[in-house]
Amino acid sequence: MTLDDYIHLFGCDVVRWAHVRARVNTSLFDMLQQLQQYDVQILYTNTELVTTPRTFDALCELVSKGTVWGLNIGEAELDAQQCQSLYTCVAHSNVAFMFIDAVFVGNSEVKRFKTLIQQRRRQTRGRWTMGVTTDQDAIIMRCRNMWFAPWSLGRNKNFLARGHG
Repeated sequence: MTLDDYIHLFGCDVVRWAHVRARVNTSLFDMLQQLQQYDVQILYTNTELVTTPRTFDALCELVSKGTVWGLNIGEAELDAQQCQSLYTCVAHSNVAFMFIDAVFVGNSEVKRFKTLIQQRRRQTRGRWTMGVTTDQDAIIMRCRNMWFAPWSLGRNKNFLARGHG
């Protein structure tokens, strides 16, 4: 199966590397490059492979595109330069929900990222805001395993409490 076949079958809104690699003969680098042409909203890489220089650059390029608002890198051991590059990338993106394991990058880095994305959520209404369309609400509900969940936002809690979703 090609990545295009995969996207046709499973969609591109939420992409999990673990799911893709089990079905598509591709590298993480190639997948990230190919995903540039799609509207990926939530991305889970969850592999140490993301730390290789060209794969890391492809990840940052995809995130910088602006469609990704949920990013889970998982248990990847980013070095100090990669943490700074990723921080800069996330600061100039739409990422509002995220996870990187503090064991591998340190508590201070996690705190910096959390502060950044919390400010973004407070200051903007993004695609993570429920009530626009039922299709988008379903995508939002698929955003899991982040430091914060989209449905825990006050405006989304209120929407769900009114019997939506």
